[in-house]
Amino acid sequence: MQATFTHCALAAGLLALAATSPALAQSTAPDGPTKVKTKHKRGQALMEAAATSAPPAAATDYSLPYAASITPAGLKTDLDVLASDAYEGRETGKKGQKMAADYLAKAFAADGLTGPIAGSDNPYLQHFDLIRMTLDAPASVLKVGPKTYQGNQDFCATVNETFAAPVILKPVFVGYGIKEEKYSDFATAADYTGKDVVFLLGEPLNAKGQSLLSADGKPSPYATADLAGLYARQAALARSGPVPTR
Repeated sequence: MQATFTHCALAAGLLALAATSPALAQSTAPDGPTKVKTKHKRGQALMEAAATSAPPAAATDYSLPYAASITPAGLKTDLDVLASDAYEGRETGKKGQKMAADYLAKAFAADGLTGPIAGSDNPYLQHFDLIRMTLDAPASVLKVGPKTYQGNQDFCATVNETFAAPVILKPVFVGYGIKEEKYSDFATAADYTGKDVVFLLGEPLNAKGQSLLSADGKPSPYATADLAGLYARQAALARSGPVPTR
């Protein structure tokens, strides 16, 4: 009877201890020693919060829907309009360029984009002034002795002033007018103020007809007589001395 009472008292004591200490948990192996583990409420709360919190949402890649909107058919539609004869090459400041700008502005509006330019008659366009200089080719001639050369036919000119009457030129020949690391027509600095610089179009070539300016012998940007090439030569003059006035 004493043994039975002792076991009952031990069981009652353990039950009472468990009832008054909710943070105490026990696990008993069938035939082994008893292990007691203590878990703090704060740690339990943190673990539960970590277990129930949602994973961070993936960042939205906005480039995908916009990239998907660019299609061969859509590009062809735009190109057929912008490259049409009605746009006259879209030259800067001319009718075709203004038509192209209006076409793009309407496309932005159709896509729901907000124009950022405040105070403009068109919030998608920012206006600015341009200065245009053109050569009156029929009236522009160059006379050397008995020979007469026609502007834009026999020679090209970059001018920033007009001549109401014939002017006697002070020509200075500078070869191709090129100043690069591999080739230069300007051995020493010179003053070109008030002089009329004359240079050859094209670029220097070797015996095989290959460019001396490019590494592979292919034509360099100087090979063509476009306006960009002419102004590149004018920049070379500026690096060699004062820029000529005409």
